[in-house]
Amino acid sequence: MPIGKSEKKKERNVKNIGYLDDLKLQYDDPIAHFKQVVKDMTLEKTKDTKVVLTIDKSAIIDTNSPNINVKSAFIYKMIHTLGLPDILG
Repeated sequence: MPIGKSEKKKERNVKNIGYLDDLKLQYDDPIAHFKQVVKDMTLEKTKDTKVVLTIDKSAIIDTNSPNINVKSAFIYKMIHTLGLPDILG
């Protein structure tokens, strides 16, 4: 999914694991190993995440407008709330 104008890709250093040369002595494929570690950490972090979607019943929505797609907006919100772009990225 492309990043919009208001969205910025974030990176942060979570843990220093050492130098690649040293890690190659411990793991057959250290890159693949730590990619899996990151995925597991992300899944653990999002496992207990609850998604709350609030709909303002008083909002007036023009259902004749070609620009409205409530299903897509809901799915987009769910994907980003669960952190799936980070997991799948």
